[in-house]
Amino acid sequence: MKKFFLAFFVACMIGSCVTQKSDESQIFEIVVLPHHGLTGKNIDNYYENLQKEFRSFDRIIIVSPDHFGKSQKYIETIPDIIAKICFYQKCVKSQSFSEYNNAKISNSKIFTKNGDTKEHGLGEHILRISKFFPDANVTPILVRPQTQIQWADQEVAKILSKLPEKRILVVASVDFSHHVRESVALIHDQIAVNALKFRDPKNFSNLEVDCRNCLAIAKYLAQEKGKKGFDQILRTSVDTITGIDSDIENTSHIFGRFTQIPATGRDQKIFVYFPDFSHNANFRNIEKNFFNHYDSSKNPMNYYHRIFSAVDGIFLITENGEVKNSENFSRLQKFGINTTLSKEEFSKQFPEYEDYLDIKNETTIPYIICNDDIPKNCNKYFLEVR
Repeated sequence: MKKFFLAFFVACMIGSCVTQKSDESQIFEIVVLPHHGLTGKNIDNYYENLQKEFRSFDRIIIVSPDHFGKSQKYIETIPDIIAKICFYQKCVKSQSFSEYNNAKISNSKIFTKNGDTKEHGLGEHILRISKFFPDANVTPILVRPQTQIQWADQEVAKILSKLPEKRILVVASVDFSHHVRESVALIHDQIAVNALKFRDPKNFSNLEVDCRNCLAIAKYLAQEKGKKGFDQILRTSVDTITGIDSDIENTSHIFGRFTQIPATGRDQKIFVYFPDFSHNANFRNIEKNFFNHYDSSKNPMNYYHRIFSAVDGIFLITENGEVKNSENFSRLQKFGINTTLSKEEFSKQFPEYEDYLDIKNETTIPYIICNDDIPKNCNKYFLEVR
């Protein structure tokens, strides 16, 4: 017996006791996954790999946008009295986010009394959880998208970071670029992934995703748990899955996880160089379509604001660096254009694009997107005015 204890003591001294210690530690996995049905096979594969890696979870939190605006609250959860969440007859055990007082409700427009929901930001994950983690309690957190309240995001993250369960999975259910061509979606997604790696969540307000605050909560939570890195595991889109050019019907998807290993490199900045077409006879019509992007009666083909929504800065190129039409420039400033550049200055910086800006087609607006790290490595694009 003495020899056994001596051997056990020596084993502990050289590190063999870490297994017992790790069994007592908490598993806290934070991932970013899409909810777009077209990439469902890839969502299946991700959950299958999670099952292989972790076997089980005690509690799974899904942070999803309230797509249909049914809640009156910034943060909402399922009522305490509902015992399950169901999506197309696939059900999981529910657990309300009762730890957050401002999310407590007695009834909900998002869930029926039986726990049924049509919110696909939750549902696409419920379908997989019911298959791969049927014993987990699922906590839905619905967030009002695009209305980021920083203190609330931080508070939610702090509460989640202190949950007592031993095995926790947090899913930020987010689709990325919406209604932009694949070439531009790639730029938006690069910006968003860089933000997840390097930026403070308070600077997520310009990301081209369907729930910036869902990502902010995930990032704040990762910071609370000491996860300083983010690994992009997979990117898909309508175009890459179907193999066709879906034009503005394109939506992109990012699969990734927060990690303990800090990200390498540094944040990248993307700048757009956009010509002033105030001399164009059709400019007023272009301007109307360009800026009134919340007009529901407008053709979706004119949702050009999405193309520039995630960039870090926009240069307005004029003949001499001045703006003759102050009304026009004030509208541009509201959109985010706050710097002018003369054509001469632009030509010195980018001589290979000089002729590109002289296009006089009334239905086409050329623009150039440049990465700040490699200012000469730019891409040409056209806005087609319809």
